[in-house]
Amino acid sequence: MKIKLVWKNGTHIIVAYRLFIALIIFSLSRLCLYWFQHDLFAAEYIPSSFTLWRLGLRFDISAVLMLNLPYIFLATLPFPFRNHKYYRNITSFFFYFANFIGILLNIIDSAYFPFNLKRLTWDFTGFLKATNNLGLLIPKLIADFWIYLLVFFVLFLILVLLTTRLRYDKKLIYQSKWNFFGWNLFLMIIWAGIAIVGIRGGLQRRPITLVNAAEMISPELDALILNSPFTIIKTYGKPSLKEVVYYEDEVEANKLFQPVKNYYTPKQATKKLNIVIIIMESFSLEHSALMNPQLYKDSTEGFTPVLDSLMRHGLTFRAYANGKRSIEAIPAICSALPSLMPVEFINSPYVAQPISSLSNSLKPLGYYSIFYHGGL
Repeated sequence: MKIKLVWKNGTHIIVAYRLFIALIIFSLSRLCLYWFQHDLFAAEYIPSSFTLWRLGLRFDISAVLMLNLPYIFLATLPFPFRNHKYYRNITSFFFYFANFIGILLNIIDSAYFPFNLKRLTWDFTGFLKATNNLGLLIPKLIADFWIYLLVFFVLFLILVLLTTRLRYDKKLIYQSKWNFFGWNLFLMIIWAGIAIVGIRGGLQRRPITLVNAAEMISPELDALILNSPFTIIKTYGKPSLKEVVYYEDEVEANKLFQPVKNYYTPKQATKKLNIVIIIMESFSLEHSALMNPQLYKDSTEGFTPVLDSLMRHGLTFRAYANGKRSIEAIPAICSALPSLMPVEFINSPYVAQPISSLSNSLKPLGYYSIFYHGGL
């Protein structure tokens, strides 16, 4: 006797349908940042809403699956009690609560972005804890940003209406409880695989992070394809910097130390020569026969003969290291960011912050960047 399955509106169909609708609504809430604050993005070219939706879909899928992980787990358990009415109500609560939070964070970020100029990260929770009169501010915030609140309720209402239209079918028939368990255990494993791949952002070696957004779009536009739940979750537990005030009077501080140096160079004196930065992995000055002739009998015995020949025809400086590990190299070399934080800049909550670098300093002069990596 064959197992008879009525697929219409089964548990797994309901889960897939709800997640699909949640993903669509979630993406719309993420795009609200562009629709409300497009004047703040001064890039030469801003893609269309459809392109922004497509580029950010990878991060949206990751965030939706992370938020709905408890719902997916509870709803797909391979036991018959999952079909009980009260249990389904519990799983539905997890679904709506998770997506309520996710959509709300995106909408809040759409309003808060002009003050922060980046997506919300975990350090925002410290700001909330430090705000003693938050309860008194809420009525004022609602009055000032009522349009955002309205958009949030409309999006969440659409989510509820669309996901409640598809109801569970009560005519699911299985030959035995063991068949029910075996088949649904297999489907639960499939869901686990989908969740793992989706949360990681694909099958690549490392899960996607905030840095990956800059690979798909200009860094000044990465907030348009990132979403707030994703950035908050990815920066959870990463230490933020505490503001340290050494001098209350800035004038007094400038008398002792002035870090900003202004150099005047006439535009006509600017020579647009090629600029090549060579970054060598695990090499120090002791590998250079030119810099350490006492270690080698002949100048050709060093490990860096080509680099030595280049240094003989140019200016060479001994400098203090801004970093010790490979992950600290690019920020230190290209943006002069020393590794003074407890965590690397690339893995810090500030990775999406706009910073100066050789690239954006040279771009107005007509330069463009090409990055070659021998390990890729």
